[in-house]
Amino acid sequence: MHLPQKHVLRVVVQQILSDGKARLRVIVYGDTLACGKSDFENVSSLLGTLHRAIPNFDDARISLHRLDEGNGAVLFAEEMELDHSQVSVLGLA
Repeated sequence: MHLPQKHVLRVVVQQILSDGKARLRVIVYGDTLACGKSDFENVSSLLGTLHRAIPNFDDARISLHRLDEGNGAVLFAEEMELDHSQVSVLGLA
């Protein structure tokens, strides 16, 4: 049985200000694999996508209380082992 190759990637969730609206952005990158970024309009769509890509993702790991600051903020940053299909679900492949 062939197992998908996993990569250690840095996953960052940011709050950004774009066109006067607060948005959420997921950025994934690694030493050997550059994946890119994906934007989300709201918290529920972000969390839904994270759960599809990483089923055991714990919502408590994202600092959602920082969303009301109005400026850009890093809400989550962590290294994770992800395979290509997980990166693809995040909209980054």
